[in-house]
Amino acid sequence: MEGDIVRRIHFDAGCAAFSYCDTPDSMIRSQMEQSASSVLPLVNLITRPKGYKIGALDRDAYRLEVFLAHNGWFDARFGGWQVHRVKEQQLFKRNGRSMLLFGSKHVRGQQRRAGVIEVFGQIDRGIPSTIRSFEPIGFDQNAGGVVRAAMTEVELREGDQFSLEVVELAEAQLEGNLQDRGFGYAEAVGSVQAFPDEHHVDVRMLIGMGSRSTVSFGDVTFSGVDKTPLDKLENMVRFRGAAPEITDEKGCRKALGQWLVVAEPGADAPVPRCFVDPFSLKKVELTRKQLFNTGAFSVVDVVPDLSVRGANPVPVSIEVTETQFNTLRGGVGVEYDGFLLTPRISMAYANVNFLRRLVRLELDSGVGYSQLAGGTGPTQGTVDPENLLFNGRSAVTWPQLIARDIDVSGVVSYDRDLQNGQFLYTNPKVDLGAVWRATEYGKISLGPHWELYNMPDLRGGAGGIEQQVAGEALFGRGFDGRFQLTSLDARVNWDWRNDPINATQGSYWDLNIRQAVPLGKDDFLYTDVSFETRGYVKVPPVGNIGVFGWFTDWTGVARVRARVLKDWTGKASQGQVAGIPYQERLFMGGLQDIRGFRDSAVGPYDLLCLYEPGSADGFTGLQRGGKVVNQRYLARGGVAGASTTFEARKDAFPAYGIGLNGFVDVGVMAPGADDFGNAQAPLYSGTLGVGLSYDSLVGPIRIDLALRPIAANDRRPGEYVNCANHDKEARPYGLFTTTDRSPEYPDSVSQPVIQILFTLSQI
Repeated sequence: MEGDIVRRIHFDAGCAAFSYCDTPDSMIRSQMEQSASSVLPLVNLITRPKGYKIGALDRDAYRLEVFLAHNGWFDARFGGWQVHRVKEQQLFKRNGRSMLLFGSKHVRGQQRRAGVIEVFGQIDRGIPSTIRSFEPIGFDQNAGGVVRAAMTEVELREGDQFSLEVVELAEAQLEGNLQDRGFGYAEAVGSVQAFPDEHHVDVRMLIGMGSRSTVSFGDVTFSGVDKTPLDKLENMVRFRGAAPEITDEKGCRKALGQWLVVAEPGADAPVPRCFVDPFSLKKVELTRKQLFNTGAFSVVDVVPDLSVRGANPVPVSIEVTETQFNTLRGGVGVEYDGFLLTPRISMAYANVNFLRRLVRLELDSGVGYSQLAGGTGPTQGTVDPENLLFNGRSAVTWPQLIARDIDVSGVVSYDRDLQNGQFLYTNPKVDLGAVWRATEYGKISLGPHWELYNMPDLRGGAGGIEQQVAGEALFGRGFDGRFQLTSLDARVNWDWRNDPINATQGSYWDLNIRQAVPLGKDDFLYTDVSFETRGYVKVPPVGNIGVFGWFTDWTGVARVRARVLKDWTGKASQGQVAGIPYQERLFMGGLQDIRGFRDSAVGPYDLLCLYEPGSADGFTGLQRGGKVVNQRYLARGGVAGASTTFEARKDAFPAYGIGLNGFVDVGVMAPGADDFGNAQAPLYSGTLGVGLSYDSLVGPIRIDLALRPIAANDRRPGEYVNCANHDKEARPYGLFTTTDRSPEYPDSVSQPVIQILFTLSQI
């Protein structure tokens, strides 16, 4: 590259790296025409360095003063630029071939290697101006209550630092809030009066209600519908216009509707009709989302006709563009758990308009092959049919089969896989259910569940003594490798979050109940109840308050989770939950639970040692007298547990989509039924953590660092199954585990546990 490369742009008398202000340097740089190269060398290798643009800095000087004024810095003055040269341009001769990404070319003659410069800007920001008053004007006093209620939901407060962008956002919010309350023609226009000498700004909102009273939804028309059923689409509309069943004005007013005289298509004269639903933009958006979520449309536009100001009712047109209803996907992946290497191939087919009734049909299948990593063992170089894995699933969802807001679904699946990476099992399942969309925010589901769990290597002594002993340790004494589970499952889910991916306000509630129903004398009889709730609150910024500003403008999150399993047969005992299937027990720890622990690492566990023949050290084990030992750490699970999470999230560098996170996780688990009421038996655990998040196109990406003390269950397994003395080691419990993990090391060791977590979601 010829010319000069801009390595860095920063400002004197700006916002320091660890101070707080509403307009940080990173946001200022994002407004400039001139840009700088990345500070990360790896990024510069794959992106083009940012060259110096002649004249761009002169234009940026004026641009930055205007930008700062729009953000409350009316006294800001730009003092000029200083360009420091770090490396001079170099002239060199080249005669040969230049390697390119996809080949090479001849290069001859003189070329100039780019120089490197740094740019310093002088800015005197002055004192920021704050909003002294914020009030609505120009509206009929009869609508005062509606206006005041709408004002409370606007994200602009007296005392905030002034920002023109926030004022414009407040206009849109106030206008939308009024329209959500039935005033479909309402408008809000902001005006700003600045007092730079006093560092104050007065904001006024001129409000036009558009009508003397609320307006109602009118008739709804569809266009673009060809292969999708119109009757089902009409049932997805979340608002109703005319109510033909109401034929008199008294009944209309009793239903809180409006008795309006309108022109009927084909009628000789206008006729009175009752319109029951007041206009609401939220219901318009909910209708658009529900239609789009069917997957049958590439475009959905729900357009209220507000062209005739004050007209009542408001007709709505819904324009859709149908998409391809059939999709076929495939994928290849590899799973490695430190013991087994399992490549998998998967295929998935979906039809979102099966039978042209918006029935959703899904067919999924996958195959895999599980082999000891490193190829050790007697099956090395051969394909063992016992190692072949398979999963298949078919699901049908029939919308509005029973009623307008009730969908019915059925799922049939079959899995042939490895339990705990060791025990081969087959598991057919059948699920039936009905989902009632009770409100726009909540739904209730209910349906039966059946499955048959079969482990052929544990049936009738088919497996070796090692597997028999390990099976008893996990599944309980007397387990013959097979069980049947029949249950009735219910779920209640309410979601009031403002954003399901990255929420900042609202709450989430979820209750699940499974009641096992025995069909045979050896079947299970237990109750499983789990509950989760989350709350989100946004703490707004409080002006320009220096370093203490880091404690404002953040989102606080609180989450409580609890689960209890109750066996009614009397088979369950402490540490040995024989009355509850192993797969259904409570396991805690992991990315979305107590984050200082690995998955299922809270609570007691057993160590199973397996010895495979091998002539060389295996990839995963140690050589022991001609055999390779593979150590499997098998969590026992529990019957009751609860956890609480408190988290703070902050958009530290909004120009780059980078945020900071801090969290505290605390939990308790009771391993067995006898632990209820025993203060010594439950296992308490807690974690502190901090991290970074990046707001990507696929959702929030997080990297967290979790820290916790060593827990009691870190020190040693509950039982050793088939282990020689020199193989009895506690499991690795975190990164940088350097403490001796043999049973002989003292309990006084308190090395903290460190975990690095990578997640693609927020709680």
